[in-house]
Amino acid sequence: GRSEAALRVALAHSGALVGSARATSAFLRAHGVIEVDDLCDMVETLEILGRQRWPKGRRIGAISESGGEAELLADHAHANGLVVEDLPRELAQGLEREFPNFVKPGNPLDAWAVDEADKVFPRSLEMLAASGAFDVLVAQVDLTQYRSNRDQSW
Repeated sequence: GRSEAALRVALAHSGALVGSARATSAFLRAHGVIEVDDLCDMVETLEILGRQRWPKGRRIGAISESGGEAELLADHAHANGLVVEDLPRELAQGLEREFPNFVKPGNPLDAWAVDEADKVFPRSLEMLAASGAFDVLVAQVDLTQYRSNRDQSW
């Protein structure tokens, strides 16, 4: 556990040796261990690591369907040591030509109200990949029961 309450539970439960969550996290990080917050994160992390295709670096190019989610994605990426740089000028100009509704293409791209999801997401990801500016591509999408098959088939 990470909290004082969890520390008390561990001591009462088994009398086991307990320590500082910050110190433990620092030790794990120094040894390349990926620490997750819950079982869902663990499953997703294992899924990604199980693909055996490792990125060459930490630069991410991303697209989201919401400005707020794009900001959250950038915050989480930064907090986890990933690099979220501005789009190269040529790529930004190409995206503006392809999708004139982009107010100002940024990284992460905010695809809300730019075009239909089945158009803007695949084409934007193709353009991000072709630029060679990123080591990892991220598509942040809300897949809910209310989305049509067309909206999530891409």
